[in-house]
Amino acid sequence: MRGMRRLGLFTLAFVMIAVMLAACSGGNANETNNGNTGANTGTDTGTNQEKEDSAPELKETELKMVLLGDTPTDLDAMLAELNKLLKQELNATIAIEYLPWSDWEQKYSLILSSGEPIDLIYTSDWAKYAQEATKGAFVEVTDDLLTKYMPLTKASQDPVSFEQGKINGKLYFVPKNSAAFNGEQAVLIRGDLREKYGLEPLASVDDLRAYLDAVAANEKGAGIIPYAASQDNESFRILMQEQEINMINVGPDYQYRWEDHDSLTIDKIEYKYDSTSYIAFAKEMKEWADKGFWTKNAISNKTQPRDAFENGTSATLIWNAGTVSASAAKVTADHPDWKPEVYDVIPNSIKRLGLYTADGMAVPANSKNQERAFMVLDYIKNTREAYEILQFGIKGKHWEPIDDMLWKEGPEYDRFGGGANGQWGFNNSAFKRTKEGAFPAEAELDAIWKTKVVHPKTETFVFDESNVKNEMAALATLRTKYRAMISLGMVADVEGTIKEWRSQADKAGLAKVEAELKSQLEAFLAKQ
Repeated sequence: MRGMRRLGLFTLAFVMIAVMLAACSGGNANETNNGNTGANTGTDTGTNQEKEDSAPELKETELKMVLLGDTPTDLDAMLAELNKLLKQELNATIAIEYLPWSDWEQKYSLILSSGEPIDLIYTSDWAKYAQEATKGAFVEVTDDLLTKYMPLTKASQDPVSFEQGKINGKLYFVPKNSAAFNGEQAVLIRGDLREKYGLEPLASVDDLRAYLDAVAANEKGAGIIPYAASQDNESFRILMQEQEINMINVGPDYQYRWEDHDSLTIDKIEYKYDSTSYIAFAKEMKEWADKGFWTKNAISNKTQPRDAFENGTSATLIWNAGTVSASAAKVTADHPDWKPEVYDVIPNSIKRLGLYTADGMAVPANSKNQERAFMVLDYIKNTREAYEILQFGIKGKHWEPIDDMLWKEGPEYDRFGGGANGQWGFNNSAFKRTKEGAFPAEAELDAIWKTKVVHPKTETFVFDESNVKNEMAALATLRTKYRAMISLGMVADVEGTIKEWRSQADKAGLAKVEAELKSQLEAFLAKQ
């Protein structure tokens, strides 16, 4: 097979892995066909080629992978191409299930606790990593495991990335290999509408409010709403950053002010959802909802804000700089008369460079193919051909390379979407490509934001939920119930609803969670 004839670091590494599989304790070391090779089957003729092909064979295996996002139309076509490589190199194939944005939070924990066999799953510091890891949902990623099954990742990835992902000294997923500003918010608007109503370029949240007001008052007849809110309204947390401009989140549902950083003690921590900033945010969301800044069915709306902006039914998109820049580039190509513009409307706020843990992949503890899953992850992350099939789709169909750094859309780009759906857990900056005609905002904001980066003492703090699992589950249910309707302004009495939420949280064991958080945080700070 082609994979057995390729020389170099990758082949040598996996020959070593295959040999070690038979001796590996735990997991599924029986994948090696009892360790038999061509060298001891009586078929060796002594030729160099056959000696190269004499490594132990891995049993044919299909892996299931779970990613976040909406299923691409050409998923099966992409997988057919990717699986050709995986079959040749590792005698494995993968099937992918997507958890849609509309209900991924509800489905994520359920799919892990159901016992359904899953071999790889996307996770991150914002997508239930700590919550699920402390339940024992993921395989521990030890240094020995990396050496045996992910040698390329171990050799190429910054060791800091593994340190950032540890909970009580143990790592339970493989983070991406690059950090980015994926938590900071940028605003994309229709420049033609801003000019139409004689508004200045946006420099603040006040300017954003004026723009949304103008659209609400004048564009309803054209079928354009100010913002296509969907399910929740967390994108507008920029308002909380404006009102409490130096807030740092820490642990579950708690925060503290950056100006207190140098003298940070546990008494500075406050519950986020009845804080001054959250109440002010909720009241403004109520005002905006009453003005018609989004539809009255936003809480059940399943059209993503990005899709609504690109199809012309929404006048605004608020997301990270990479996402809004990609959307602006698409609009520039499809509707140049819309004159897309990207802004940072909270330019005086502190900026936090995302951790490596902002994206990653884990192997669930109930996987029957744990070693092979890590091997497949290592292969895709570090083999350009496989990596680009997963990220961009089929070359010549979904995308086309321009040179080693640039790419452009292929004739059927929309049937796959170029890295838009959950593949971020595999991100490798060594293979990064820039899309032809990329909107310059991402690079420009990146350069500015890097001059404003702060590193809070709690930057690498990870809360261990082990002692408060039941309370955390109850609090998560309450967040699902209350946060969406409050952030969408769909309550008659804002303060009354927030008080009701807090009362229910107290009954659910919030005090116990807070005590556990402060105990862990105090121990963490003592080591700083």
